[in-house]
Amino acid sequence: MESVLETRPSDISAASTEAAAETPTRQPNSIGRIARLVGPWLLAGFALYLVAGRIAGTSGPPPGQVAPALAVTLSTGEAFNLAEHRGGVVVLNFWATWCPACRAEAPQLASVGRRLSQKGVPLVGLSVDHMPLERVAQSAQELGMDFPIAMADEALAHSFSVDALPTTVVIGKDGRVAQTFVGGIDPERLEDAVDTALAAD
Repeated sequence: MESVLETRPSDISAASTEAAAETPTRQPNSIGRIARLVGPWLLAGFALYLVAGRIAGTSGPPPGQVAPALAVTLSTGEAFNLAEHRGGVVVLNFWATWCPACRAEAPQLASVGRRLSQKGVPLVGLSVDHMPLERVAQSAQELGMDFPIAMADEALAHSFSVDALPTTVVIGKDGRVAQTFVGGIDPERLEDAVDTALAAD
């Protein structure tokens, strides 16, 4: 996912300089040259559109689906296994340090996390960054994310059908997905979804 955002400005600049140096002509391949120059920028723009979480409803598992297996090591050093929380409600937030929408929602998410903790509902941040957990945890702390953080590799993110960030998933007592939110959270909607899941038999 992160690799989609990688561009090589130096290559694009070099290609632009080479094109400008040529004598303007009506060559048949001029359209192809323009496509090669513009293509990388369009791809990067589309990737940013995705990570901003603006394609609502296209990321995360649908309600009612059995939650995939999840076993990770938290930034606190503790092990977290979703299966061990069967009978309770869990909130998972897929995010990344390079995701603008994730960084913007961090303070509100942390505030919600503190209220959920009082209800016995754990909130776990699952980072898709390609860096050590220690560095991600440090960035999370700087953003005010005072809840546990863990790493989500590509396989884990794929198992939860995550293709936009941030994606927040509420897991119900029965181990099934209760609700999925794509994009920056609405604290009231998230807490309502958690309360509904807590009240379910």
